Parts: sequence; structure tokens; C-alpha cells
Amino acid sequence: MDTDITPPHSAMKWVTLDLHEPPATCWLVENLIPEQALVCLYGAPNTGKTFIALDIGLSVAFGQQAFTEVSPENEKVPPRPVVFVLREALHNIHRRIAAWCDFHGIPRETAQKHLAETFLIPDTSDDADIRIDRMRSRRKLITAIKQRCPNPALIVLDPLVDMMDGDENSARDMSRFVNGLNELRTQLGACVLVIHHQGKYWRPIERGSSVLQAAVDTHIHLLDPSKTTRARKKASSGGTDDLQQKIELDIHKQRDAARAPNIHIELRTVPERGSTTAAQALGKVPVRIQPSDESTHPEIQRTSNGRTTVRALYERKPSPRKQQEAKRRQDILAFLSTAWSTKGDAPILRQEIEAYFSQTPRTTLHRDLEFLAKDSNAIKIEKSGKKVTVKRKEAQCEIAQQDWDNPF
Repeated sequence: MDTDITPPHSAMKWVTLDLHEPPATCWLVENLIPEQALVCLYGAPNTGKTFIALDIGLSVAFGQQAFTEVSPENEKVPPRPVVFVLREALHNIHRRIAAWCDFHGIPRETAQKHLAETFLIPDTSDDADIRIDRMRSRRKLITAIKQRCPNPALIVLDPLVDMMDGDENSARDMSRFVNGLNELRTQLGACVLVIHHQGKYWRPIERGSSVLQAAVDTHIHLLDPSKTTRARKKASSGGTDDLQQKIELDIHKQRDAARAPNIHIELRTVPERGSTTAAQALGKVPVRIQPSDESTHPEIQRTSNGRTTVRALYERKPSPRKQQEAKRRQDILAFLSTAWSTKGDAPILRQEIEAYFSQTPRTTLHRDLEFLAKDSNAIKIEKSGKKVTVKRKEAQCEIAQQDWDNPF
């Protein structure tokens, strides 16, 4: 008896190409965040990530430009709904929104009525289970958003670590999370902005697997010179009195458009009504500013096209082991220079050097001598049977010890 092996009818949809009038890039935030995109904003702790995301969300909800003090009437766009899923410091969100409204001159009563329909915040204070990488939790969130806000323009997830059930260092778990983000975007037709933490201060990359960076359309690094290892040590020793927090948005990746130059921002503190002290501040509001003088932030170095050299920003001093190694080799060069000044450039037996540096292991001392003979252009090692001598190179009149002040 024959069996029908015809595959079932496929429900796959096919894209019809229209190359005569291809769609233009539509921006949710001009030259920064495209519409219906996956976006990752990451930075070191306490650099203002939530303030930046909150300003973007409120600007979209009110229909004005982000990072501005006052938006001119002719630059306003229609307000669009935003969903802000916050798992950190939810109790302070009311103060921060009030500070934003006060700063922009929007009456709180008017803002509260407007934001009741355009800026939705799920209540996560009762440990609501929101895990984007879990299908049941993700679809529960999608259903709740559709019931309250069918067409959101922006969904903010802050932070990633609290929206994920798996291990952020696992490529497989991060792939599940990215698939969940894509389902949020396609099901709701919204741009999805994820707030993420970076690694250690000397690692200017996002924490966890690189799957996220490969998947997002826009990848933004929040730079703060005061959060570098060098600046933190300087501040702890009382070497700086700069209390103004100036940060930069460095667009690492922009999939469908040219990367814009860094956006320079100042976080301005908004005090409570009737108060002028920073201790009674409501919150901070990011405002775009002109690039400052490079000398004010020596930690920042820039390339010829004006972009920040991130590796130079997080440059570290040599480790203690490297510093000890450099000092030991300087001492060897100093001993050889003194010995040759008294012996008239006569060869020096390696046993003499070993006797002088008796506290240093022989293998370590031999390795240092080999390194100096290879890279210092000052000495050479000759071996004759068991006899090993160290000689000064004929072309080298004296040892340039200053070249070894910072050999690393």
C-alpha cells in the first residue's frame, strides 16, 4: 500500500521586493536609534544608563527631541507610547520622572495625565516573573502589553541581567534571550532597548557573550572618564575636584546607517522644589553639550576622525610583577655599567653577576640577561664551553639606562 509522503502545506510567507522606492531609514531618536530596532546601551556602574534610557523614553512619549533642555515647537513630533520595564530602583522612578518634567517646564499634573496613557511601567515590586528568554514569561508580557498598549514605539528593558533566566556568559543562553527580544519586536512592532553592564573598568566591552553585540542593530557604549581606574585612584587621593558628570555616547555599531560622532552629554542635577542642595535632588537629566577641551579629560584620547580611542581610555599601568621585572633589569644594567667603568669594558663572567644578585634565582637572572642582550642593544652574551661572559657591544659607548625607565 502506497503512503502519501507529500509534505503539508507550508505557511511560510515570502517577501516581495520593491527596489523602485526602498523604504528610508526611520529614526526613533535622530541619528541614534532607528525604529523597530534592537538596541543595546551599556556602560560601567553609576554612569547614568537609566537616566539616559529614561530621557529617551520620556522624549518619545512627549514627542520631543532627546537630550535637550527645551524642544522648539517646530521640532516636535507626535507622541508615541513607551513601555519601560524597570527592575532596579523602581521606588525612585517617580522622583526621576518628576525631575525630568520640572527640568523641561512641564506641569506635573499635565504630565501625569499624559503619561498615564503613553508611558507604561509594569509593577515589578512583587517580583513579577519577567524573563525574556523563557517563552511562557515572554508571551505573558507580550499579552499584557497588547491589552494596555497595542502599538508601543519603544520597549526599554533595564537591566538585562534581571530579564534573563540563563547565563549571560553562555552563547546558547544569550541566543535564547536574543530570540526573545526579536519576538518582542516583531509581535509588538516596537524598538527594543536593552540596558546592560560592561565588564571590569579596564574592559570596555559589554559583559557576557558577544552574541548580543552581533545581533543588535545599534550598539552604544556609555563612556564616563571619571569611572576609569586611573580617574578613580586620582579622585580617592584628592587629585580632582570636578563634580560635574560629563559622559559620552559612543555608537560602536549602527547596522543600517553611518555611525554618528560621539554625543557629549552632561547629567544635570534637578533639586526638589524649594531646595538648592544636591542632597535633596530629585534626579538627573541628560543634556547634550558641545565637546569640551581635550585637556580637561586627559584620560580620553581621540583618533583623527574624532572618535574615542576606547583602549586608550582604559589604559592600565603595568602589573606589580612587570614593574618588579623592569626594576630588576635596570639594576642589572646599572651593575654592568659600573663594572665596565672600572674594568675598562672587560668581559664580565656570568658567575660574577650571579654572585652579586645572589637573591635572584639563576633561571630568572639568565632570562633577564637574554632579554637585555636581545632588546637593549647594549650587551651581548658569548659562550665558550662552560664559560659564559657578558660583553658591551662595540657600537654602544654607554648603556642608555633612560631607555629602560618604562620598557613596557
